[in-house]
Amino acid sequence: MDPGMQGFMRSEESLSRFYKQSQIEMGEEGEVLSETVEKLVGFAIYERTSRWSKADVPYVIRWEISGNGSVGGFGMHDKRADPEPAPTAYLDYVTKAAIHLPLKGEWQVFWGGRTVKQNIHIVQQQQRFAYDFALTKDSRMHKGDGTKLDDYYCWGAAILAPANGTIVSVVGDVPDQDIGSMGKASSLAGNFVVLDMGTTNTH
Repeated sequence: MDPGMQGFMRSEESLSRFYKQSQIEMGEEGEVLSETVEKLVGFAIYERTSRWSKADVPYVIRWEISGNGSVGGFGMHDKRADPEPAPTAYLDYVTKAAIHLPLKGEWQVFWGGRTVKQNIHIVQQQQRFAYDFALTKDSRMHKGDGTKLDDYYCWGAAILAPANGTIVSVVGDVPDQDIGSMGKASSLAGNFVVLDMGTTNTH
């Protein structure tokens, strides 16, 4: 497991307890209904839907595997609880301002789009239209094992205003977080700049 998952599971004993509890509640895995592998920037997602001896409905198991083979994420849920996009009244909204990416050079979309598979953020109302961008080299986002912030190729890259506008809010004093950390609940948004681009900005 990568450092983030190791911190989450804490120990091999924690992982063992999770496995044993799953067996008690769900039994043994039986028929596999579907398997998919989706290759993304720097990692792949393996997802399997299967029946279990003690469960009334199929379960979905999801693994996120990084380019070096380490596990970066794991989850399982009742098939009836497949995540759905958060409701929004803005699916047909057309941006009035002329905008461009807030980055220099060539980047890749890590998460972004209108489906849950394309964009994990859209299940949350406040992140319904969020995008994550990755700077990669040879299909990798970082050098070495990716345990340090400056291992990542995007570290220190300039972030640009995407359009003309007026700054209405700024937070810049949230300290850098360790790899795999989500930070404190009061600062989940991290450092940010909010721009008011008006309704007729076309330059």
